Amino acid sequence: MKKKIINLFIIFILFSNILFSNISLPEFFNWWDVLFELVLLAFFLWNLCNNRNLKLKKEYWICYILLLIIILIGIIGDIIFKYYNSTYAIFKDILSFLKFPLTFLLIKNLNLDAKVSELLDEKFFYILKVLIVIILVLGVLSLFVDIGMSMEEYRHGIRPYRFLFSHSTFLVINMIFILSLFEYKKNLIKNYIIFEFLILAILLLTMRTKAFAFVGAFIIIKFFEKTLIKHKKIFFIIIFLILFSTAYSKLALYASFSSSTREVLYKGCETLIVKCFPVGSGFATYASHISGEYVSKVYDFIPVNYVFESQNLAQLGDVGFPYYIGQFGILGCVCILFLVSNIIKICLKDNNNKLATYILLLYILIGMTTESTLLNFGLEIAIILATVSTKIKIEEK
Repeated sequence: MKKKIINLFIIFILFSNILFSNISLPEFFNWWDVLFELVLLAFFLWNLCNNRNLKLKKEYWICYILLLIIILIGIIGDIIFKYYNSTYAIFKDILSFLKFPLTFLLIKNLNLDAKVSELLDEKFFYILKVLIVIILVLGVLSLFVDIGMSMEEYRHGIRPYRFLFSHSTFLVINMIFILSLFEYKKNLIKNYIIFEFLILAILLLTMRTKAFAFVGAFIIIKFFEKTLIKHKKIFFIIIFLILFSTAYSKLALYASFSSSTREVLYKGCETLIVKCFPVGSGFATYASHISGEYVSKVYDFIPVNYVFESQNLAQLGDVGFPYYIGQFGILGCVCILFLVSNIIKICLKDNNNKLATYILLLYILIGMTTESTLLNFGLEIAIILATVSTKIKIEEK
């Protein structure tokens, strides 16, 4: 029973957007991930107070302390500059910010990652195999016939494939999650390499720039991993060139439209670094859906009026890095870099299948240039990343 529950939960994590975008549910359900985060935190604190065997290692204490410092920096920015319009909005933004780092750390501390890993069996991956084939077949069919599974826009003469998701970006992250899980449990999966190539084909059908960049980088890492490990400098140069060359047209497009939301938000965070030095503008004030929903005063001097006129507030969450740079400033970003460094160390420590972890870390890096990856998919990434960075038991090999 426990195995079935875990398998169903991971499938829900992978395909939740299909459920929420196609079925009318109460607004409460949109915050299921935050509720999960709070329940997990309460469970952790209860165990910490009542279980003497639950000891936190140094690297975890450092992460928790850094999280507290970053939150404090954000609140200080709110207190000093008063750009926020709602205390409730600050609380919501803090929870959104914590979704990825806090959930990841809690899962690791509670040893839930190992438990999930053990319960993902051949039946679970068989279901994923069937779904991959179905998604790819419908994707190829969508190239020739409009079956309602493509975006309205055209990219390179092709309408981006989205399957049943609300946007092709959700299909991209879904496939990368599955690819990471396949790579992690490849010793349990027959013909796993074939299905990995099918996943890459689906990624290309989405026609997203980040998908192209990821596919190019993944192929290099996958087939030249041992050689690249010996020559790390060459490895980083190759990855950088692949990412830059793939995204060049996108970067040029942003530069050509100075009034585009992403361009304004990227330039705006430079303004906030100077104006709010050394902290930032604070929580619920910049480059997020929440900042638009509660009409942050930052937009009085960094105008994105057309976003409010069209009520397309989701555009304010179309970038990742400006959110952190603008809201936390130089001081906060330094702390965030230390936090990220420690999380990566935790991911790679005692990990005997690092490629599965690299897959997710690579996508986070790519995705953050054009979307709020860790805000939109924070909890899902935390669960999958924690799972694939768990040491696989010898008997599974």
